[in-house]
Amino acid sequence: MKLIHDTTLSTLIVLSLIGCNNPKQQITNNTQEVKDTITKVIFTNKNQEKSIAIKDNCDNYPVDSLLTTKILTTGTFHNDEIEKDDNEKVWLGLFKTPEGYSIAKTKLNASRVYDAVLDENEYEKTAWNIKTAIEDTCIVLIEPLSFIKEKSIETITLNETLLPNHSKNFNFLGIDYKLTATGNTKKDSQILDYYIVSNYKLYLTASINGKDYTQLLVAKPSFDYQMIRILFAGDIDGDGKLDLLLDTSSHYNATSPTLYLSKPAIQGSIIRPMGKHTSVGC
Repeated sequence: MKLIHDTTLSTLIVLSLIGCNNPKQQITNNTQEVKDTITKVIFTNKNQEKSIAIKDNCDNYPVDSLLTTKILTTGTFHNDEIEKDDNEKVWLGLFKTPEGYSIAKTKLNASRVYDAVLDENEYEKTAWNIKTAIEDTCIVLIEPLSFIKEKSIETITLNETLLPNHSKNFNFLGIDYKLTATGNTKKDSQILDYYIVSNYKLYLTASINGKDYTQLLVAKPSFDYQMIRILFAGDIDGDGKLDLLLDTSSHYNATSPTLYLSKPAIQGSIIRPMGKHTSVGC
């Protein structure tokens, strides 16, 4: 499904092709360029000279061991991408409604369908088709968490992608934020106006009570016709701070919606990766 964004795709991120057909997806970014590249994550108190550097030497982030919450999306999935008991659970769904966005409890309507990639014939039907009992557009499904309540939520529309050495400043619910991307870009010698991106990192900075906090959101060493995308931004957990849903996949044949929440963030941080659901096409 198509989620929230305010820019079209136009500059291709290129690496070696693996797997299925080459989609030649194009990515653009129309935020301002940043001259100085972040080399470390810093927690800074504006009223003091002291700052604390946080280790920033990981190539892949977030890692699965950090993720504690199960999430899903609607659509059609291979057999091993859905658990059988998912259909029996009650989920918290983030829905787009005619009035805006809201969190609501929902059951799943899961059915077996033909898997055009893996099934030997149309009668085998090993794939899952996942829908919700609520007919509104579902952005993501979250297993019940005690601090997430059914309610309407505030949202903000952000650029879908952020290329290396670019940043985006914005204010959400009275807090100043900044997204900053670092990494390397190299023009592809074979394809005009296409670029190779490597060593990519995306950071979120928040100015809260006179302090600036900068935190790593995503790190990827390389991409294959894909780019990190912002799928949703808003206050999902109701604490008045920014929460995010990012597609953290680095390959064009996979999607990895990843949920970040601010309320369960540990002391000294501003947001926490909670859950991810990865699925592949062919």
